[in-house]
Amino acid sequence: MLRVTVERSGGLAGLRVASQASSDGLSAEAGQKLSSLVEAAGFFHLPEVLAPARQGADRFQYKIGVESEGQSHTIAAEESALPAELRELVNWVLTNGERK
Repeated sequence: MLRVTVERSGGLAGLRVASQASSDGLSAEAGQKLSSLVEAAGFFHLPEVLAPARQGADRFQYKIGVESEGQSHTIAAEESALPAELRELVNWVLTNGERK
């Protein structure tokens, strides 16, 4: 089973949004897409904190967690520090996942 959780906070309004996608609650095609996105992001090889080169006001902050086959890893990142592949995973989970 693969489970991805994304929490987004901050921004101008300071709102918190959380969403979760789990392979056991998705179609086979969507579960494969989720797995591919985690793999493409190299998620388990990323550091626990992704800091931006420059700090900025009113940016989103993310907490991203992945559990898969006995492994778990969590990352905290500011939006400008998200690599493109990780941003794609985050956007997919926020769009297709179940709101928490």
